[in-house]
Amino acid sequence: MGDRRKTITYLGFAVFISFSLISLWVLFKLNSLEQGIINIVDVYGYAAILALAFITDMIMQPIGPDVPLVAGILIGLSPLGSLIFAFAGSMAATALGYFLGRVYGEEGFLKFYGYNRYQKWKRRYDKYGRMIIVLAALTPLPYVPICWLSGIFRMKLPEFLILALGARALRLIGVTYLALMIMTM
Repeated sequence: MGDRRKTITYLGFAVFISFSLISLWVLFKLNSLEQGIINIVDVYGYAAILALAFITDMIMQPIGPDVPLVAGILIGLSPLGSLIFAFAGSMAATALGYFLGRVYGEEGFLKFYGYNRYQKWKRRYDKYGRMIIVLAALTPLPYVPICWLSGIFRMKLPEFLILALGARALRLIGVTYLALMIMTM
């Protein structure tokens, strides 16, 4: 059991380091990545917005679905169409993150942290989880792990989707509105 716990600890540490390195790389390459996203959206249109919104909301890194949404608006695609496809990609990533947490997360969490810590985190999540979901969906707080935790701690799917997707829709509508305001200046 000790070797297995060590392996899980090392694996968890490796995943954390990998996500940290990806985030740093994205931060250093932000301008060229944003330009690349604009170029991809210019070539592939709404399909690119959908795919990129999904990818940016599925992988823990600093770029969110806002970038492909704004890219679509900047290149002249319909703001409503860009919003719908960005939201659809975000919605798919949100649901997948929840299901990955629900199917695979609890066992890994228990092995990595133990039952007592699991119960402690679950109590906190039960108390503050709804607020954290809304904050993560609206702000630059890490959204991906919140989706996973919602599945791990078995929040009811309809409640999770209403909170997460409702707040995410508000964020993307706000970004669309701001992009349109800036473009008309």
